[in-house]
Amino acid sequence: MSAYLIWLIIAIVLLAVEMMIGSIFILACVVGAASGCLVAVLGGGIAMQTLSAAIVTIVGVIIFAALNKRKKNKFESEIVDNDLDLGKDVMVSAVNADGSATVDYRGAKWKAYPKEGMLEPGHYRISKVDGTRLILEK
Repeated sequence: MSAYLIWLIIAIVLLAVEMMIGSIFILACVVGAASGCLVAVLGGGIAMQTLSAAIVTIVGVIIFAALNKRKKNKFESEIVDNDLDLGKDVMVSAVNADGSATVDYRGAKWKAYPKEGMLEPGHYRISKVDGTRLILEK
C-alpha cells in the first residue's frame, strides 16, 4: 500500500473521530495527517512525511489553543452577575440563636444570613446568593 494512502486513511479516521468527539484539537491532527499525505504524493521520504505531519499538528494545536483561549476570555468578560434572585424580597419570621434564619423562598427552605449586623424579624432583600445560603439586607 502506498504511503499517501496510509496517510489519507489516517486523516479520514481522525476526521471521523473528530466528528464523534467534537474536539477541535483532533482537527489539527487531521490537517497534520493530510500534510503527511501531501508530502508522500510529492515524493518525500517517510522521515519528511512524519516530520511534516508532526510540525503541522503541533502548529495547529498551538493555533487552536490560542483561539480557544481568546474565545474563552471573550465570553468570561461578557458574563455579568446574572443571578435572578438578587433584589427579591423575603420574609424573616424567626431568627435562630446563631443569628441566621430559615426563610421560605421559591418553595424551599433557605438558610439566610445578614449582610451586615444582625437579622431581626421583618422584610429583607436578597443581596447575594452564596451557594445554598441567602445573604440579606434591609
